[in-house]
Amino acid sequence: MAETGEGVSPPRPARFTTHNPQLTTRLSIAALVLATLCFTTAAMAQSPFVGPRCAGMAGASVAVSDDGSALWTNPAGFARDPRLDVEILAGGVATNRNDFTSIVDRLSAIDFSRLDQNVITGAVADLKKLSAPGTGVVGSGVAGVVVGKGGWALGIGDLAYAGVYPTVDFVRVLPGSDPATGFVNNASALSFAGLEAREARLAYATSFFAKALLIGATARYIQGRTYFLREGVFDTSTTDPAGLARKAFKETERQTNRLTFDAGAMVNILGKIRVGLVSTAINEPEFDVARDPARPSLIGAPASLRLPRTLRAGIAAEPVGLLTVAADYDLRETDTLVPGGRSRQFSVGAELKLPLFAIRAGTFRDSAAPDPHWAYSAGFGLGLNKLSVNAAVVFSSEGGLSLSSTNRRDVGASLDARLRF
Repeated sequence: MAETGEGVSPPRPARFTTHNPQLTTRLSIAALVLATLCFTTAAMAQSPFVGPRCAGMAGASVAVSDDGSALWTNPAGFARDPRLDVEILAGGVATNRNDFTSIVDRLSAIDFSRLDQNVITGAVADLKKLSAPGTGVVGSGVAGVVVGKGGWALGIGDLAYAGVYPTVDFVRVLPGSDPATGFVNNASALSFAGLEAREARLAYATSFFAKALLIGATARYIQGRTYFLREGVFDTSTTDPAGLARKAFKETERQTNRLTFDAGAMVNILGKIRVGLVSTAINEPEFDVARDPARPSLIGAPASLRLPRTLRAGIAAEPVGLLTVAADYDLRETDTLVPGGRSRQFSVGAELKLPLFAIRAGTFRDSAAPDPHWAYSAGFGLGLNKLSVNAAVVFSSEGGLSLSSTNRRDVGASLDARLRF
């Protein structure tokens, strides 16, 4: 996102800047922190991966869910199994778009005491890359507790989305210390935006034609909280990502209460194939954002953040009794919290259930991202009588699971514990 100099933070005094090795780590996981910090103390992005079963299968869940995660992924799934189900889950995923973290890492390494034309030329080239629509970090997460039985389900939890994105100053890019044009006073900034939906959800599902058709709906009462914080790219000094997120939470929280609905369906074909369709946040509720032109940290804050309506289809097949293969696809693009950023995911995953164990793996691709790429997931489950515990990780081929790599594109994790009677 580019700026022409108007509405940016006032020029700062010339100073020395030394490279902060933790800066890029903080920036790249800030969205994940914004999306998941509420779970540890108490986020629009790509569709959240709800629970480790979904995360382990790279998000493929619309035609798979029959547990507590169906309260978020497809309420029709509650009609698949009438047994009492109690589940607690939490997780989040973040994606680095358009090489955002590597570029910010290079900019944070600039020493203002040694500026020359070559350094400025390279920095301006990086700023141009940052200004491309959709550049930034997007994150999403879910945490909650669910109780379901006989098609009914009740849950409370958090659904969070977050975004970290740049606003670029192309006016102050010349050598020298002139407040109007000097690069030493460049006002390029990073903005942190978050939407946290603290929810109570009530779902009901039923089946027809001997469970050939399942339909379900969820009513959601949302206490929405929005957060926004803006800091200069070269002025950023804090090295604690959780501290930065808490600062946004503490200083800029704005609460709005809303009501929305989800609806879903599944079709069973010969007991071997299921096709699912789900739409969430059907009325697309909006939530107010704190705004104050006198506060530099709120410059550029939007008037509101919208919970986007999604439309997602899925298919699952069980070629043999122990194996499930599934795929999901977003039928419509949705906005992210990064200006100009859109999301449309395609997910493919598999689950192999063995006595006592479950193994999961998958891959997904966001075709609406500015740099579409494949990311991967892996998960594991342990079942003991009526109790099961599951975990999953999400990673990319660049940087893997390392939080210190500036090249990583995707990182995430999810955990749950489940009782079924």
